[in-house]
Amino acid sequence: MIHRHSVSSAGFTIVELLVVVVVIAILASITISAYNGITGRAYDSSVQSDLQNMGETVSLAGDATSTYPIDEATLSVVGLRVSKNAYGNEIVSGGLKYNVLYCSTKPPYQPAGFAFVSASKSGNVFAFRNSTGAVTTYPTANWAIGWGSICPDVLGVASGNSNVGIWLYENSIWKIWLTS
Repeated sequence: MIHRHSVSSAGFTIVELLVVVVVIAILASITISAYNGITGRAYDSSVQSDLQNMGETVSLAGDATSTYPIDEATLSVVGLRVSKNAYGNEIVSGGLKYNVLYCSTKPPYQPAGFAFVSASKSGNVFAFRNSTGAVTTYPTANWAIGWGSICPDVLGVASGNSNVGIWLYENSIWKIWLTS
């Protein structure tokens, strides 16, 4: 009597393993892109909140006199706070990085005004203008041109001696007087 043993496969074929690996890779890529979208929106929200809070702080400080800080010494005592890890997409000039720009009209220019402009790590740029009291999206193309053009643009004034700009992140370093 001859005994026949049936050969049974207890493992997976290479094709089956490859299919599983491809499915896992697709799911991982979907998860990563969803995560990046969520973190980008979180960075944007943080920067928008910071700009709104800084705008309200400077506005309250200047309401009594209708003048706003036009130099770093005056701006430094207002008590500004930023979530430093949410900022990115800096303007790079001469190998140095810049972000979070404060713009103000200079007296006797009327009406007195100020604005903050900044970019988040997501690449989006936002501006707070005291004239509107709100944070809005700022054109990314305008962001790359430097404060000499950004301040007149965001304030709606002519270029020249009517305005001043102060970087809060300058030469790749946050101003020491900013709190987190």
